[in-house]
Amino acid sequence: MTTTRPKGPVTPDEIERMKQLRADGRSVEDVAATVGRCARTITRYAPIGNHPPLTLDEIERMEALRVAGHTNRQIAAALGRAESTVGKHIGPRAVFVSTAPLREAFLNSNRTVADIARHLEWWVSRERLGADVGRVRRTLGLNQDCNGAGRRSWRKRTDIETAFRLAEAIGVEPWEVIDET
Repeated sequence: MTTTRPKGPVTPDEIERMKQLRADGRSVEDVAATVGRCARTITRYAPIGNHPPLTLDEIERMEALRVAGHTNRQIAAALGRAESTVGKHIGPRAVFVSTAPLREAFLNSNRTVADIARHLEWWVSRERLGADVGRVRRTLGLNQDCNGAGRRSWRKRTDIETAFRLAEAIGVEPWEVIDET
């Protein structure tokens, strides 16, 4: 389906219409088809999400769950919010664990690096061209990381949330392979 798009800059009336349609809960694609502009233009001028803003009670509950030791994924599930929303408001847990036990568990498992990447939904690009096996290998310390200056190093630690997700993807219980250091 092709859409004819008006030429020239976006008018204030178009912006107002985009904002109103987005406020009514319509998707970016639907508004783009209605207004006759591309989806990128809609997200630029009417960046209203489908979720209402967090309330103070939700933020307090997030903090309480974090103090209780829950991961961003668990907190997001409890509140019915996205993991990224939780991460933006309370940040990641600042606990790091060694990658060595995870690496050994992976090497002893019958899973491939691609299986792990697919389970974690780590893709090469947004178009899901393929599983990001390099990211898994770097995270487990099987490949070297390279910083912007060209220095290479082997990853020895990872954050606790990534470790939990990797343990789940490998098929082992987290407490078997996660030892806080």
